[in-house]
Amino acid sequence: MNNRRVSRVNELIRGELSEIIQRSLKDPGVSQGMLSITEVMIASDFSYATVYVSHLGSDEERKESLAGLDRATHWLERELYRRLSIKRTPRLVFRHDDSIERGIRISETLQSFEDKQVDEDVEGQEG
Repeated sequence: MNNRRVSRVNELIRGELSEIIQRSLKDPGVSQGMLSITEVMIASDFSYATVYVSHLGSDEERKESLAGLDRATHWLERELYRRLSIKRTPRLVFRHDDSIERGIRISETLQSFEDKQVDEDVEGQEG
């Protein structure tokens, strides 16, 4: 399979799903918190696509958003079929992606460490 083609289809699906979810999906659970599609990985036979979703909000909101996406899966697949010019729309499987939350925690930890270093340097110069 042509990796370039797979990458193009992954990006195409990611972009279309992002737009559909943001503009057309009317599930109140999905609209809680900040939701973004971070990555799509389509199977080599194009039969299914794993859609990685990042959600900034509480754990309860994250669970409700994933449940809402699961409820809307068939509708989302139909919308993709309508919008894309590919022979077959893959079956969508939604998974939580915590990379953004991990990045925020790492950034906060580094900032805390940096602040501590600055405080120690100031105390060392005063003493």
